[in-house]
Amino acid sequence: MKIKFCGVKNKNDILKAILCKANLIGFNFYKKSKRYINGNFFSLLKYIPSYIYKIALFVNEEYNVINKLKKYFDLLQFHGNESFIFCESFKKKYIKTIKINKKIDFNVFYSSNNFFSFLIDKKSFQYGGSGNNFQIFKNLKKNFFISGGIDIFNINKIKRISSSYYIDICSGLEFKEIKNIKKMLKIN
Repeated sequence: MKIKFCGVKNKNDILKAILCKANLIGFNFYKKSKRYINGNFFSLLKYIPSYIYKIALFVNEEYNVINKLKKYFDLLQFHGNESFIFCESFKKKYIKTIKINKKIDFNVFYSSNNFFSFLIDKKSFQYGGSGNNFQIFKNLKKNFFISGGIDIFNINKIKRISSSYYIDICSGLEFKEIKNIKKMLKIN
């Protein structure tokens, strides 16, 4: 299991994620999110060691905005209705979020050299994670991210699902958008 802490907004959250052995750290560029990072991310990137992937999360963002930011990150994450062609157009490794009950042709993504992984979340009417967990995961050909309502109370059940996955944790470890180190340490 590999861990992605998402929605970091300050130096302390980054240092907590590093202490908790994060494999990936995500910055949220969705303007409607309470975890929206804006231009503040520049000063924070220097705290992330090179062995940890830096991820930029977007939701139906304009091409030019993503294209300007992509050079600062190892992976792009598309959490909206972005098409395969749009995701591929950046010629950069990416994660594509899919809702659990949405029909999608997985093979189109698997044929790409830029495709990194799917992030699977439960269908909701909002972007950025539903905060709801679910028990059913399909067998996918590559490693995948599990998201949605992961916290210290259900992490052990999730660990038993598969060895081929990442977990994406955000709101389940927070109080008022600040990461809680005690909860973060219990995840690993």
